[in-house]
Amino acid sequence: VYGTALTATQLNATSGTPGSFVYTPAAGVVLGAGNGQALHVDFTPTDTANYNGASANASIDVAKANASCSVTGYNVTYNGAAHTATGSCTGIGGAGDVLAGLNLAGTTHTAIGDYPNDPWVFTGGANYNDQNGTVADTIVQAECNSLAIATGIQTLRNQEVTVPVTVDN
Repeated sequence: VYGTALTATQLNATSGTPGSFVYTPAAGVVLGAGNGQALHVDFTPTDTANYNGASANASIDVAKANASCSVTGYNVTYNGAAHTATGSCTGIGGAGDVLAGLNLAGTTHTAIGDYPNDPWVFTGGANYNDQNGTVADTIVQAECNSLAIATGIQTLRNQEVTVPVTVDN
């Protein structure tokens, strides 16, 4: 799985003759995800007068890892602005390894309403599996802070006067 460093588990050549092994790539290297990646080993015998060195190749398949995605919906009061859920996906490095590829466009709304199944999508690229899910979002109706309403028409000294109506939010 992507994120796992090469160890003696993968680099495990043996010989019946005493000597040393040199691996390419070396132990500790983290390979990218992908199938058929080359591993190479060179063997050098301790007794080079009587034994020849040898080389061998093998391949290894490295599976994609799962990112850790966290998406949080919203519950806001209508204000005319667009609102979008928040979230992030992190990789094998934890919180400091924030990944690109999280698309929250399906969670954006401006109208009042309940949106219980807004879709989000994470595109994992070369090393991470794609993921998707839903989140609940809500925009509730705003209330007026003050309201002044007078009768629309009043009579003053036998003249019709229009009185303005003011609504403040």
